[in-house]
Amino acid sequence: MIARPTTQQLLDDCAREVRDTIMPIVDNPAVRVRLEMLEQLLSSCAVRAAHEMAWMAEECEQLERFAADVAAVFPDADEVSATLDEYRREAASPTGSSLHLDDRVHLYDLAGQAFGAALEAAMARGHTELSAAAKAVIHARVDREADCRPGFYFPGRS
Repeated sequence: MIARPTTQQLLDDCAREVRDTIMPIVDNPAVRVRLEMLEQLLSSCAVRAAHEMAWMAEECEQLERFAADVAAVFPDADEVSATLDEYRREAASPTGSSLHLDDRVHLYDLAGQAFGAALEAAMARGHTELSAAAKAVIHARVDREADCRPGFYFPGRS
């Protein structure tokens, strides 16, 4: 019996079943590689399921802060202001406080659009400090993606 029937626990249990029960009895190397890939995918999805909503909220704050910094430095950057305003309007609406995944993803997308416009403005105008701040935001995202791959290895080479 699963004591904590969260999506993370269900996916972790599926990954463990593939790893501990199915893979040991499979002799076909091609099928074994596919099972290793499936096990990694399930493990990654489990991590993502446990943290995705919080990670999106945290990243939205970083993306919004960067876009706001760019808008403050370049008040004539109309696309930055427009996308930032759209994000903020939506974040302040009832949808903005929703915990439904589609609503969170929508906000995340809007924050990403504001960040993209701000990044383009900062790079086009050669602003060194803002460009460095954008790089830090991007590196944080890459690091977060790496967190989603616990115990990564190359299937077929284990």
